[in-house]
Amino acid sequence: MKQNLPILTGLRFLAAFYVFIFHAHLRLSLDFLPRFAQNIIGQGAIGVNVFFILSGFILYYNYVNREVNYKEFIYKRLAKIYPVYLFGFILCLGVVYLLNSNIDHYFRIKIYNLLLIQSYFPKYSMEWYGGGSWSISTEFFFYLLFPFLLKSITKLDKTKTVLLVLLTYFFSIIPGLLFNLGIIPINWNYTFPPSRLPEFFIGMLTAVLIYRFNTKVSNKLIASIILLCCVYYVLIGKDLQGYVIQNIIVIPLVTIFLIGVTTFKNSIFSFLGTKLFEYLGKISYSFYITQIPIFLYLDKNFIFKNYNSLFYLIIVFVLNLFLSMIAYHIIEKPIHQFLIDRLKKRKQLKNNYL
Repeated sequence: MKQNLPILTGLRFLAAFYVFIFHAHLRLSLDFLPRFAQNIIGQGAIGVNVFFILSGFILYYNYVNREVNYKEFIYKRLAKIYPVYLFGFILCLGVVYLLNSNIDHYFRIKIYNLLLIQSYFPKYSMEWYGGGSWSISTEFFFYLLFPFLLKSITKLDKTKTVLLVLLTYFFSIIPGLLFNLGIIPINWNYTFPPSRLPEFFIGMLTAVLIYRFNTKVSNKLIASIILLCCVYYVLIGKDLQGYVIQNIIVIPLVTIFLIGVTTFKNSIFSFLGTKLFEYLGKISYSFYITQIPIFLYLDKNFIFKNYNSLFYLIIVFVLNLFLSMIAYHIIEKPIHQFLIDRLKKRKQLKNNYL
């Protein structure tokens, strides 16, 4: 029986909150914060980078040394993500109806979003619901490839794994470099699934280093990488655009974090494993989805522009948290359990007939 990883569950909420506060900042400058904090929040889209890395790590952890039935795996992933995804989709339909909004190519965009394929069409990937849900479309692309990726790295030795980590790290930066050089547009850099695949894959490879090769890191190495990343961000990173380019620091930081929290019993990040953060981590997916219709409404309704930004942030956060709790307990958790139980019954019936 594998141990639970509550610290990583808590980290999921921090990543979701980072994206949330970034989206809030885009709509109303959080000017009550000092300038350096606003600069950090301005890079909040990299919370998605963290999600992708964590996803690859956790999936490897859960499926290594297990036989992966492809159809069953995809069914379980859809059972997990689609009910709340559909809930967010319906809420966004309601917002459009309520505000009587006009959206170009609306029928096409709805179909793409409903089918989870919006990220394959960069021109439409960030439109309407896709402005937040593109990442779920991209994540599902990773799911479709995961069983094959898992098989491809199962028998690698440590040297080849380390080399593959370095190569994947290099490829994770290329889309961001191409965007900053003006060679590709933002959506090809940011939402197009193959551009983001290295982040997911390096999460898998990090898990390989930990659980197959017992890789550890020293406190000195952790401190050195954190220092180098801070220097990079202050001198260079804050001026680069497109968020994917920040994999230069995101991948080393998250990789070191994952190795550190899974190999050291006591960590400064232990608070992420508390009951509060574990619960927030469990509702983090719903928290991520329910912010989309909220911000879609605020994009068209300027009522909150009359309040100071701190009040605006508190109201929107509480509303989002409340909606996410409802979505988790009424939709995500029970429907996921129902669909998994249904799968188990079908397998049992099938076995009885054999």
